[in-house]
Amino acid sequence: ELDLNKLCSTTEDMRARGWEPSTIVLGLEKGSPRPHVRYKLGVGDEDGCVWMLHRLRLANDEPVSLQWSYIPCALAPDLDTHDLTGSLYYVLKNEYGIELKTADQVIRTRGATLEEAQALEISEGDAVFAIERVTCDPRGAPVEHLDAVWRGDRYDLHVRLMGSE
Repeated sequence: ELDLNKLCSTTEDMRARGWEPSTIVLGLEKGSPRPHVRYKLGVGDEDGCVWMLHRLRLANDEPVSLQWSYIPCALAPDLDTHDLTGSLYYVLKNEYGIELKTADQVIRTRGATLEEAQALEISEGDAVFAIERVTCDPRGAPVEHLDAVWRGDRYDLHVRLMGSE
């Protein structure tokens, strides 16, 4: 189960489940992402430098998630000099003093594309959770835009609902 009420890193979540997390960095580059990502990060065209980090996340050496993280270069100017095979949130906190406090996310289900299926070692069209999230610091300023695809056969999503008084 993936608890949707708690903001934590993928690494932290996997360790809490007793899994051994690992990460393969598939790409890291500076650039200008799609307009909707720049908008959600509050980055304009003139200061549009954004780190675009693409990673494959594994649990006990089994691929479970593909993740694309977008972080403004101004917040982490030398991100490419750090080890990104562990927790990105740990790097942001310990190298840049960036605390992550809140996040808004949208979760959809869909079929895996051929490229996603190959990376996740599933069949094209298998069910995946597609998660889009904007994570913010304590002031509410956006720090990361995340697009992630999770294997639908390895995760259940858990939400605790409270009745009104």
